Amino acid sequence: MNYKGKRSIFHRIPAWGLSKLTMMLSFILVFGLAALWEGLNIAEEHGELILNIVLFVFIASACYLICLIYPRSFWYVPFLCNLITIISAIVEPIKLTPDWYYIIAGWGLSLIAAIIGSWMGRKKKPD
Repeated sequence: MNYKGKRSIFHRIPAWGLSKLTMMLSFILVFGLAALWEGLNIAEEHGELILNIVLFVFIASACYLICLIYPRSFWYVPFLCNLITIISAIVEPIKLTPDWYYIIAGWGLSLIAAIIGSWMGRKKKPD
């Protein structure tokens, strides 16, 4: 089935490219928000919590949208989008602190969003 309407630029970029773009944008988002929190003098605990929430909502929504466009890519999109957090989790020493709970919850959220996006994408346009 050929689509005759106008397509966005995101339909021309492959899923792995969109995932890497999301990874780079999330990296920039982390440093931008960290600089903002430092400038506003927000308490460190609250700043980290807000930063983690914003970061993982951004990544999960990107995983959803990528898998909505490319339904078959749900198995690698969450991994590529979360690559920065996965590397930081490997490099840092493991202590079960609330930060780890946020990271694990964010990974789960992005995986669930990717699966839902894939399901909705397949329902929308069968391949």
